[in-house]
Amino acid sequence: MPVTNQKHYRDRLRNMRDRMLGEVDSVVEAIREDINSGGNTSHAPVHLADHAPENIDGDIAVLEAERGVLEEIQAALNRIDAGKFGICEECGSPIAEERLEAIPYVSRCIKCAARAS
Repeated sequence: MPVTNQKHYRDRLRNMRDRMLGEVDSVVEAIREDINSGGNTSHAPVHLADHAPENIDGDIAVLEAERGVLEEIQAALNRIDAGKFGICEECGSPIAEERLEAIPYVSRCIKCAARAS
């Protein structure tokens, strides 16, 4: 049985997605500022990886983590559209509302998630 208050979760997921996209934009802008402050006076386009500052590894790790969560959020929104939100993708059992409130983009019940880790 799918979750009854899907509008609530759709709104939460969209808000999370929008907030995270803003955070990603901030990280990308910080990387660009680091690159631009590195003495590039050319007007030629610069790819972020061409002039990697020392702290870019941390920035890239943040971006990769954010991208993974964004993909999970989009998958959850797709499950809402398909009428499968709140149903464990492994065993087909309902996912506890408490779990969905804590992490609204989860795709597995707590038992299946524990087995997968």
